[in-house]
Order: sequence, then C-alpha cells, then structure tokens
Amino acid sequence: MGKDPKLEDELWMEGLNRQFDRLDQMFEEVNSPSFEELEMLAVRTAKNRHLRQRKEFLIFLLVAVFIVGSCLMAALAIPRVFLIIHGISLLTGIAILLFSEGVRGKGKREIQ
Repeated sequence: MGKDPKLEDELWMEGLNRQFDRLDQMFEEVNSPSFEELEMLAVRTAKNRHLRQRKEFLIFLLVAVFIVGSCLMAALAIPRVFLIIHGISLLTGIAILLFSEGVRGKGKREIQ
C-alpha cells in the first residue's frame, strides 16, 4: 500500500541535510572582504553620495531659476493676467486652509 510515514520523514530529512551540506560547501569558498576593502568601499560610497547630492542640488537650482525667471517674464509681459492668476491661487490656498477640517483639526489636537 503506502510507505511507512517515519521512513518517508527520515528520507526527507536525509535529503534535506545533503542539500544543506552542499549549500554550506558552496559558501565556504566565498572570500569575505578585508577591512581595507570595506573601508575603501565606504569612502567610495560616501563620495558617490556627495556627488549625487551636489548634482541634485544643481538641478534644483536650475529648475528654481527657470520657474522664477518665467514668472518674472510673465509679470513683465502681461502684468494684469499675472496678478489675476496670482490672486486666484492665493485665495484658493487661503480657502483650502480655512475650510479643510483635517488641517485645522490636526493642529488643534497636537497643541492640547
């Protein structure tokens, strides 16, 4: 009929142990890096992070200057339209702050 459940469990455990032994042998051959290599990796990572942050900051500045410049050009070219758009956005922001329960309620709960 069927095999003995204890015998099946023992065979399964032996196979599992063989697989774990093979896995252990594979990872014994891997060399771990030395302290100097880890230190060089940390220094290189810090330099790369610094360069990436510097590039992101320069991109931010360029975008900010572009936005401010285009707003100034719009204000000088068509001042009436610019003031209307500016006024509408200011009133919309104030209305959102006044009528928003989440913004007002959250601040009151934190103060108490």
